[in-house]
Amino acid sequence: MYITPDSYQQSRDLFLKDLNTIKSHWKSAEHSSFVVSEKEDLTIDWISANATQTPEKLFFLSTGLHGIEGYLGSIMLQLFVNEFMLLLDPKKVGIVLVHCINPSGMERRYRTNSANVDLNRNYIDNFSDMRETNPDYPKLDKFFNPKSPIKSEGQTKFIYIFQTLKWLVLFGTGRIREAALMGQYFDPSGMYFGGVEHQPETKCMMKLIKDWIPRHQRTLHLDMHTGYGPRYQMTLVQTPTERMTSQDAQVRFNVPLVAATNPEEFYQINGEMADYIYKEAKRSNRKVYSAAFEFGTYGEGILQGARSLLTTIAANQLLINQTPFNSKHWVMHDYNELYFPSEPVWLEAAIDNGRLAFKGILEAEGFI
Repeated sequence: MYITPDSYQQSRDLFLKDLNTIKSHWKSAEHSSFVVSEKEDLTIDWISANATQTPEKLFFLSTGLHGIEGYLGSIMLQLFVNEFMLLLDPKKVGIVLVHCINPSGMERRYRTNSANVDLNRNYIDNFSDMRETNPDYPKLDKFFNPKSPIKSEGQTKFIYIFQTLKWLVLFGTGRIREAALMGQYFDPSGMYFGGVEHQPETKCMMKLIKDWIPRHQRTLHLDMHTGYGPRYQMTLVQTPTERMTSQDAQVRFNVPLVAATNPEEFYQINGEMADYIYKEAKRSNRKVYSAAFEFGTYGEGILQGARSLLTTIAANQLLINQTPFNSKHWVMHDYNELYFPSEPVWLEAAIDNGRLAFKGILEAEGFI
């Protein structure tokens, strides 16, 4: 029923084809774009419309913040337009649907943009304050960022096992996970680099958020992600800024799993987009609920977490070291499986989970 795009360009074409369908419901709906790379024809695209009478609510759906995750995001956009859009009242509800915040990442099938910045670590008020926020990352630099080129699959994974055991003894699972994932602001070639300034993609989204949130009394923002959590399951991820507890959200929205981005439930994130959205809503005296749909891929547990970290380390090595073609093949295969598994059953489960979450949240928030 839903088309799986095989490229960023096909995904964008699928999104733009929905403009006429959206205009049939919101006659004022229009397409806008921000050029990220004119040479490569890479743009951030969005379709937006104000509520036609009383601007009570805004539905804001974004995808592709981590480029490669935009492939499932494309399908979630199709799901919303086909199954839920017509249930919204255009007289009271406005919309902003964003296709792929990070088109260069989606095109290259990487999480980061062309400058190796993780855009969900880039919403920072003062970058000069961030260099000391992740003290364990430099201590683990040799583990996270090997300087030699990737060898064969077997040799790389054999070495990784011994390295992992060593650092687990020295630091423990929790510290390693936090150091790897929270974001770092001093090594431009390292993993989860948050940047030293706002990226063009970030500036585009900041402007969009500032333009649209003040127009409606309440905003519901949902952002699409993949990688974390149990395989075949979606986790609704809230920022700690949200006052509603994970347990209350689970009941309110009728979803199986909810977690907050803190070390106890998920992992800490510096510079995430959701925190910026809450700040802007507070500045304009508007209400907001912002959360991410996080579709699990490898699964959860120590072994799955170790496999995910290895895949991320190896993929980052491809960016900074020369790598034989046969090694590149296995690394990118594993990396694609980490963010968009090829198993049909996984995609079917993701669509079912997305449908359940859209329904539960839109109903609870009074959008349908």
